Amino acid sequence: MLHKAVANPVEGNVARRRHAGRMALGLLLVIGQTGGLMLMTERAAHAYVDPGSGLLTLQMLGASLAGGFYFLRHKLRKLVSGTAKVRPAGPAVSSSELRTDVAASVPDGPARA
Repeated sequence: MLHKAVANPVEGNVARRRHAGRMALGLLLVIGQTGGLMLMTERAAHAYVDPGSGLLTLQMLGASLAGGFYFLRHKLRKLVSGTAKVRPAGPAVSSSELRTDVAASVPDGPARA
């Protein structure tokens, strides 16, 4: 799909966010439909599940919840405090300085073994 060039970068960011929102909504819809189909076609499974499997499942669920809360806590803390990492601007380099730096790093001739 070809995208139009946007003169205003803010409009481009809004369009990208809107597109990402639609993609997320589509993904949630597919997951919901898949889950619904799995529930509608459920059959009895006459199988043995040992107690260790249940505890392992419980441990995975607990670890996922704890990790999710930890991740969200740090994201919310950054959002509220406004201390998101900002990359410092590098030193200003003129084009003539850049040319001399590049010229100095290029060897004079072909490399000899």
